[in-house]
Amino acid sequence: MKKCEWCGKEFEISDAEDDFDREIGFFNYRNIKKCLCGSCAIDVFNEQVDGVYFETCELCGKEFDYILDSHEFENATDTYLTDLWDSQILCCDCALSKLK
Repeated sequence: MKKCEWCGKEFEISDAEDDFDREIGFFNYRNIKKCLCGSCAIDVFNEQVDGVYFETCELCGKEFDYILDSHEFENATDTYLTDLWDSQILCCDCALSKLK
């Protein structure tokens, strides 16, 4: 059993992964860099807390904070970063360069 860094409750990783994947869908629990139960992982993602959920850009290979990059991209373009993820996951820099 793991102990959630946010709420302190003990949980099974497989249960947290199932809960997160069922609720969030498109994103993967395994990309959360903190030890969080499913409920806290969902809350953190929905509340857009940075420093917790990371992706790896499939163009440049950089690991990036999804929340920070998505906010930067949205501020620059008024569209969602995931709108450019048709064929591959992109960080903000690579997504912006594809728009040019």
